[in-house]
Amino acid sequence: MSAIALIIFGLVGWYVYYCVKNEGVYWIPKILLNTGAFVGFFWGIRFIFPYVYEPFIKSTSVLGQLVKTGIFSISYLIIYYACMYATYSKWIVRIEEKIEERVGKNPYKKKDK
Repeated sequence: MSAIALIIFGLVGWYVYYCVKNEGVYWIPKILLNTGAFVGFFWGIRFIFPYVYEPFIKSTSVLGQLVKTGIFSISYLIIYYACMYATYSKWIVRIEEKIEERVGKNPYKKKDK
């Protein structure tokens, strides 16, 4: 088990080193934003679903539950992505501009640094 953990953590460490070497410390906020968006999406589902299940989704028929769950899911996706894109894209654009100032247009391209 320890050999597998060593390999996995070694690969993760190498990937972090490679990204920080090419993008600098601006790689860390990008990862935090992506992780936060992912966790926030599922946290929102976990938080909202109990309030919506009893009055809206719970139905006597299976088809009714499926249709109502679909409506709820699509509505949540539209609202979440609209709100998230408005804030997330502004932060990512700022980070990408900082990376471009530091290392150029394509930080992973092999060139003389």
